[in-house]
Amino acid sequence: MTALFSLLQQLVALMMAIINLLGLNNKNIVTVELYTNPSSGYSWEYSYDRIDVLVLSDNNFIPDSSAILSGGGGTQVFEFRALSSGTVNITFSYVNKNDKSVASEYIYTYTVDDTGKITLQSIQ
Repeated sequence: MTALFSLLQQLVALMMAIINLLGLNNKNIVTVELYTNPSSGYSWEYSYDRIDVLVLSDNNFIPDSSAILSGGGGTQVFEFRALSSGTVNITFSYVNKNDKSVASEYIYTYTVDDTGKITLQSIQ
């Protein structure tokens, strides 16, 4: 399953490169910021039910100003770009890297219109 997901991600990245090359990308972006503390053993993972509507374009960790000390938290920032019109559910799970237990989970529902405008419909 992981190999298939990796292949699909590469396909989406290729599609995005073609869209950028042709100048069809309208630069519509949505950003999701979630608090995290890497020293806790947990990190945010995402999955979505449709890979043709949005694509992950960036994923960064921004430490809190107090995170200079070890064990400090910060914000994990996910940036998604519109690929095509439609509705997509993105699930963010706060997963323990050791035992894969999930401490928290949110589902963000977005719609993308024909112009590439991204609208948040709900967070569950």
